[in-house]
Amino acid sequence: MVYLRLIKEINFIPVDYRSFLYQSLVKAFEQKLPIIEIAKFVKIEVEPIVQEVLEFIKRFQAWKENLVSDPNIMGGETVFPNSRLTVRHIGSMLDRGESLDIIREDYPYLTEEDIKFAQVYVKAYPSVGRPKKN
Repeated sequence: MVYLRLIKEINFIPVDYRSFLYQSLVKAFEQKLPIIEIAKFVKIEVEPIVQEVLEFIKRFQAWKENLVSDPNIMGGETVFPNSRLTVRHIGSMLDRGESLDIIREDYPYLTEEDIKFAQVYVKAYPSVGRPKKN
């Protein structure tokens, strides 16, 4: 995740150079290096990126604990608390390009974090289809 966050932050890195960046990050983690040098005048502080990613994961896990997954509600699909609105529905809306304003208009009780993390949830927990019958 640190690598992906770094790629998002530095959006001008050519594709063929990304492998070098990834290997440099792995080396930094293994050797606990605080800074990596990716070019003569370009250095990256690793620790702030790691801390940002860890904080994001911590907030996501706390948010996820409040979700409801009950076989009697929406067939066991994960829903927002006190609703029948599935997290997958909101996350999929964003993936299809629906605007944040439209989602907030339709579901005013959702927080900005609910909407953002719903999209992360859909990517982290892809739908696997129907369970096999015994």
